Amino acid sequence: MSGLPVFQSLEDVEFVERLGAGLGAGRFKARLAHHDAPVALLLESPGHTDRGHFVAWAQRLARLDHPCIPRVVHVEQVLEPTFVALAYSEGRTLDQALSDPTAPLSPTAALTALAKVAAGLRAAHAAEIAHGALAARCVVLEARLHADEAVRVTGWTPCPMPLPAGVVAEDARALLALARPHLPPDTPLPSDADVRCIDDVLQVMLPTLADRLAEERARAAADLAAAQSERAQAVEARAHARALAVALRAARQAALAAETRAAEHVALDRRRALDRWTHQRMELELLLGRPLMQAELPVAEAPSTPPAPTHLTAGATDAPPPRRRPTHKAERRPSAMRLGLVAVAGAGMVVMGWALSSTEAPEPETVPPVVPEPASTAPLIASEPPTSTPVTAPAGMAYVPAGLVSIGLTPAQVQVVLDQCRVDLGETAAARACTPALLADEAEAAPAKVDAFFIDQLEVSQAQWAECVAAKRCEQQRLRWDLPTQPITGVTRAMASAYCAYRDGRLPTSEEWLRAARGDDARAFPWGDTQVRDAEGDRANAGAYVKGKRVGGRADGHPYPAPVSTFAARGASPFGVANLSGNVREWTATDAEPGGRTATVLGGGWKSLGHELRLSRREVVKPEDFAADLGLRCVRDEKK
Repeated sequence: MSGLPVFQSLEDVEFVERLGAGLGAGRFKARLAHHDAPVALLLESPGHTDRGHFVAWAQRLARLDHPCIPRVVHVEQVLEPTFVALAYSEGRTLDQALSDPTAPLSPTAALTALAKVAAGLRAAHAAEIAHGALAARCVVLEARLHADEAVRVTGWTPCPMPLPAGVVAEDARALLALARPHLPPDTPLPSDADVRCIDDVLQVMLPTLADRLAEERARAAADLAAAQSERAQAVEARAHARALAVALRAARQAALAAETRAAEHVALDRRRALDRWTHQRMELELLLGRPLMQAELPVAEAPSTPPAPTHLTAGATDAPPPRRRPTHKAERRPSAMRLGLVAVAGAGMVVMGWALSSTEAPEPETVPPVVPEPASTAPLIASEPPTSTPVTAPAGMAYVPAGLVSIGLTPAQVQVVLDQCRVDLGETAAARACTPALLADEAEAAPAKVDAFFIDQLEVSQAQWAECVAAKRCEQQRLRWDLPTQPITGVTRAMASAYCAYRDGRLPTSEEWLRAARGDDARAFPWGDTQVRDAEGDRANAGAYVKGKRVGGRADGHPYPAPVSTFAARGASPFGVANLSGNVREWTATDAEPGGRTATVLGGGWKSLGHELRLSRREVVKPEDFAADLGLRCVRDEKK
């Protein structure tokens, strides 16, 4: 979007790509704040058109309701230049569809789409609206789920009212030119002089279209009959396959049962053989009076005498180890084991068993621990009293020492803010709006403790953000005005946090931000307890009301964001931080409610009125929001 300064007057607009030169400054694919879907934006240029005629045409187009004509989303009448935003049509254009080698549009499909275009143009002509520049690139085919492509007519240009007959004839002749390549060669075509309206073109298109649709219907019916026959054959084949599958499953189950029975017989035979072997062994042992296989059990060795503890030797100074407790049975009862065979015969029964005896090892004598003398608590080197050294802030940052930050307004400051409110709104509106109830939630409260930190003296500029984007550490901002010295806007809180991390910093908390703005004397505005404007000029970039809309104030010379260094002399805080109030609102790291669903924004911007620049005022926004008057600055912790 470089080189187009006229875009500076559009707010809450994100330009995505240029669609064509069009009228005035051109047509663009864009996004509007608080509108999810993209729009097609047509900008009006005061040097080429009459603003009143442009707005009247856009309002007539907004009243036109037809499925082939995109819906008008917004008509901007306050900002300059004026623009009209229509729903953006996603899809391929008619010329792209005709030249697509993978899925070219058939002549019948092309005539069907042009017949829908004719219906849209006829409805527009009845509403005193003409297209004025109909071409194949203006016909967009949108894909739909389980249906043919929808047809949208785009690229509308302003037209006068009442609508001249010649403009209607131009639309009809343009439509006939689009339909001519898809008609049979022998189709009689009227001359340009005989084409006066859309119906003259439909009389040529519809007979050919009806014949082709009838032919395609006959082919579709034949194809359906063939498909139904194939389906019946497939159903029969599937039933046969199902019967075969049932028979195969039964055979497989029978085979598995046979294998299971065979395996059971083998296991039973082996078990019987093992029993016979066991009985024979026992019988031989009984006759011989001794076992055939005698198991040898390991004999546990008696523990050796442990060495004397080192902590009991003379001159030892180390603390004794704790008493060791045996943890294993072999350690508690080291014993000798004897193996014996006892055979007792009687009543045809033999009983054999093992005899086991053990001797308990004596527990080691308990040794009382030696308690070492406490070490001296006197320091080895006496510490010197700390000396205060000046703190050097990083380039472009200001140092904010630790201290208390005041919350809310004093009664005297409430009066200052209400006086500013009357200046902003005028006496008539002020009688209703500028009352103490406006500041009921901003009463003076207990101060909060804040540690020392560094903060950017100026708001982050677009040039600084571009460096982060070039380093691939930041996303491209959502609003692009191509003004390097102005503050960056159009960024979410996550995008702002990523930039501060790139700078080895972070977003300030709301308490840190207020500490940098209010200083030690708890002022209402960064410059003190005085109004935004005095005899010498303005101290901040504030806004105004125009025709019920909040816009940039022109009295201070900056109807939109001012360069980041503006007002640094007269509007700075006690610590030398500029534009904490006005110019752009600023993100903080503080959540407005638990869970991070909302975030706290402070400072007011170029659309905020003077009394809304007070430091006690907090705004609550969603972290994923962005706006043309919402920017940031970063902080760093003081290195200890």
